[in-house]
Amino acid sequence: MPTPLRRSFDYLPVVGAQTPVVGSRVKVPFSRRQVIGILVEITDTSKLSTGQLKPALECLDTEPLFSAELFNALLWASDYYKHPIGDTFATALPKLIRTGSPIKLPKVIQYQSVTDGKAINSQLARSPRQRKLVEYLKQNGAMSAAQIRQAGFDRVLLDRLEEKGLVTTHAAEHSIEELRPGPVVTDSPIRPNHDQVKAIAAVKPELGFQCSLLNGVTGSGKTEVYMQVMAKVLQEGKQCLILIPEIGLTPQNLRRFEQRFNCPVVAMHSAMTDRDRLLAWRATRTGDAPIVIGTRSAIFLPMAKPGIIIVDEEHDSSFKQQDGLRYSARDFAIKRAQLENIPIILGSATPSLETLNNALDGKFQHLKLSRRAGHASAPKMSLIDMSSDPVNQGISEALSVKIKKHLQQENQVLLFINRRGYAPMLQCDQCGWRCECNQCNASMTVHAKPPSLRCHHCEARAKIPARCPICQSEKIGTVGTGTQKLEKFLNRHYKHIPVL
Repeated sequence: MPTPLRRSFDYLPVVGAQTPVVGSRVKVPFSRRQVIGILVEITDTSKLSTGQLKPALECLDTEPLFSAELFNALLWASDYYKHPIGDTFATALPKLIRTGSPIKLPKVIQYQSVTDGKAINSQLARSPRQRKLVEYLKQNGAMSAAQIRQAGFDRVLLDRLEEKGLVTTHAAEHSIEELRPGPVVTDSPIRPNHDQVKAIAAVKPELGFQCSLLNGVTGSGKTEVYMQVMAKVLQEGKQCLILIPEIGLTPQNLRRFEQRFNCPVVAMHSAMTDRDRLLAWRATRTGDAPIVIGTRSAIFLPMAKPGIIIVDEEHDSSFKQQDGLRYSARDFAIKRAQLENIPIILGSATPSLETLNNALDGKFQHLKLSRRAGHASAPKMSLIDMSSDPVNQGISEALSVKIKKHLQQENQVLLFINRRGYAPMLQCDQCGWRCECNQCNASMTVHAKPPSLRCHHCEARAKIPARCPICQSEKIGTVGTGTQKLEKFLNRHYKHIPVL
């Protein structure tokens, strides 16, 4: 049951119904309400007597929601992360499935234009909008009412065409995308370098479970390695699951994979509507989605034909859920790949210490991409000794010269400073007093907009004092440079240049 209770509950079978299957949904009475739970075991014994057991109310499914491997992975997650089993299963399901919606969506009504050209010409001679809709349906084929509305045609036009017999309707299954003609895998336009060829050859999907760390510098072509390994998996008719750390990376990755592979690519993330999440879950479960890209929650998607799991930027903290079921999507992905007996690739330019240690100990296969792909070159980096170089508000003389040079060439300049506010510290020049937070003893940060002192650890706030509370001196000032002070300096020195 989706409750915080760390136990399962016993019920009698539904009266007059067939025995449900493990992994399916069952509606049961729970206290004074009815809830939907997941059947985890069928047994003929219970710690409770028959008189104390209540019968289940309804079996919602005739087949399990999860494969045996994913079901066991969720049981492992509940035990490993010490989280209630019912809540663990609820986390792995879309909201609409948790609340009782059918696994299969109701069929959608689609509209299609008739092919009788004479009838169209005779009945729509004085109806240009209706004629335009008929032509649109001819060009695009059968479409739902929602798709027709998105194209700019209202429902009134559709009803009038239906009355005239110029469009026909039929019920169709919901579909994310029809398979395109031609092979699923297309030839790569990029020729991999020596390091990439070695990495691609080292990942062997036919050998089953294999965890590989793809450790490559930025721009080394890790994505190309992913795609060439995925091509081998797709040719076998299996599915690929790619985990990315941020929702913002989803559109660009979708475009890249759609351009490369001739098959549907499905996204899964928290910003999607409940209906879209259900469609993606269903398409993955039935195998209609050969490629799935998503954030951490996508690791729970049931795959009909699992082939490979790829975790891009495996070191990113976004793969860790911080509330509810506190899990690491990367670690769960490794366990799931082991149970599914498929390979998994962990990609990163800066791998986490635990992943790197596993690779160095030989537990993971260590694949290295030591140079940038193609003709790309590494950026030039200069280390400046600030103790000997004149500094103005954190800007050295050498950096100032570089900024002026690029601005004269009409280039953009990005300055990174990891200090929020105006200055990181307020200090008395007379006695050396430093303003600290009364709650946590951290240094209070000075903010100029609005003028205040803020603690970035506990969010405490205070007014900026006019005098030192120790020696009553008015000679108090800021120490260090924050983003607000730097912005003020740049606006003063580059008056005609926009500063964001």
